Amino acid sequence: MSGTQVAGAPGSTPANMPVRSFSTSSALTDRTDEGEAVPLENPKDTSELLGERLRAWKHAVAYLEEYFGATEKVQKQQSKEYEKVLKTIANPLKEGHHFQQELGGMAGMFENMRTNTQGLINSHLETEKNLKGTVLPILDRLHKEIKHKSKELLSGASKGAKEVDKARNITQKHI
Repeated sequence: MSGTQVAGAPGSTPANMPVRSFSTSSALTDRTDEGEAVPLENPKDTSELLGERLRAWKHAVAYLEEYFGATEKVQKQQSKEYEKVLKTIANPLKEGHHFQQELGGMAGMFENMRTNTQGLINSHLETEKNLKGTVLPILDRLHKEIKHKSKELLSGASKGAKEVDKARNITQKHI
């Protein structure tokens, strides 16, 4: 501290205290003296970056389509396999009259097995139907939309770049 400043006075800082030089917003932005933001890259680089991101999303959606397509096929196959299982216990017990017919008896156990197996079949069929009818069409539309937007971006960016070059050439002629 200088000899004229008193410790604890406004504007003075103790020697062991840190001094804050940047706020979060000022440290993360690049501003001119007029207070306007300065772009860090030219628009062509921005469009290329956006194109890369769209391409990455398109591939991610394609992976999801493959995953849910494979899952849909597995669900369909599982339902067929459980139908085979159900056929093995579909008939009533032979000599079933020798077993207890009430709830908790041997015949009731087989009836529960049939009901549970039918429930598994229905569950797999419903999952397959939902994937095929709802999820896969949404992913397909999303994939096509991303592909379309990517093409739009590429054509718009090249058109914009040509316009900028034309304007630059005109400006150069006038200078």
